[in-house]
Amino acid sequence: MSSDSMTMEVLDMVKVMYTTNAVDSIHSSLRKVTKKGAFSNENAL
Repeated sequence: MSSDSMTMEVLDMVKVMYTTNAVDSIHSSLRKVTKKGAFSNENAL
């Protein structure tokens, strides 16, 4: 495996980690909002 392809794999992993963290952050925020009763019932979602 060349160092260029290894670098690309590492960059791809970093992108996946950042994307996953962003999605988790959004999901966490959404859960906090829905737990507080911002929506009248589950059908409102």
